[in-house]
Amino acid sequence: MWWFCFTFFVSKTYLQSLISYEKKDPNSSLVKKVVAENLVKFEKYFALEQKVLPHYIKNEFTSFLNCGLYSLGFLKFHCSNCNNNFLLPFSCKKRGICSSCGGRRMSQTAAHLRDFVFPQTAVRQWVLSLPFPLRYLLSFDNKTLSTLLRIYVRAVSSFYKSKAKKKGTKNPKTGAITFIQRFGGSLNLNIHFHTIFLDGVYFKNKKSIIFKKIKPPSTNEVREINLKVKKRLRKRKVDLQKKQS
Repeated sequence: MWWFCFTFFVSKTYLQSLISYEKKDPNSSLVKKVVAENLVKFEKYFALEQKVLPHYIKNEFTSFLNCGLYSLGFLKFHCSNCNNNFLLPFSCKKRGICSSCGGRRMSQTAAHLRDFVFPQTAVRQWVLSLPFPLRYLLSFDNKTLSTLLRIYVRAVSSFYKSKAKKKGTKNPKTGAITFIQRFGGSLNLNIHFHTIFLDGVYFKNKKSIIFKKIKPPSTNEVREINLKVKKRLRKRKVDLQKKQS
C-alpha cells in the first residue's frame, strides 16, 4: 500500500470558515452495487454465447468497482495548525461509467479550455448527428471516423472564412475543438460530434490581430454545410454501406 503525507500551512480563520467534509463511501453507490452483483453473470452470459467480453470493457467495470477504495491506496494530508489528518483514496480516472471521475474530468477540461485555450470571444456549439446505419460502423472504424471529423470541421471553417471574405477580410482564421460522444441519453449507441467554434474569424492588420464576429448561420446555410459534408465524404470514396455489409 502506498500513501503520502503533505503539510499545508493555512490560517485558523480560514479553517474555521470551512464546511465540514463528508467522506465518500464507495460502497454506498447503487450503480456500484448493481455492477458488483451482475458483472460475473454478465461474463458468463458472454461465455454461453461463445463470445468473450472485450478486455477494455471488463477493465472499465473492474476499475469502477475499485475506485475510491482505501485498501488500494490513498493520500494522507496533515494540517499543522489543527493537527488533523485527511485521507484521500485513489480514483480510477476512467472515462466510462464512473460518474465521479467523469464529472471531475469534465469540470477540469471545461476550466482549462476557458482559462487557457479559448480567447475572450464569442463561441458557438455545432453538433453533427449521424444516420443510424453509420453509427455502428463508426463505433469500430476509427479511420473513417477521423476522416468524417476532418471533413466536417473543414466545412464549418469554410463557412466562417467565406462569410468573412465576402466582407473584405483577407486571410481569415478560425478555430475549434471537438468532443466525440458515443452514446445517447438512454446509453444507446449514438456517435455524434460536439464542436465549439470561435463564432467569427481572426485577421491581422498592420498593427494587431483583430477578431471579427460572423452573423449566425441561417437554416439554409446549415443545410448547405450538411450537404457539403455528405458530398466530400463521398468524394473520398468511403463506401460506408459496402463496409457495413
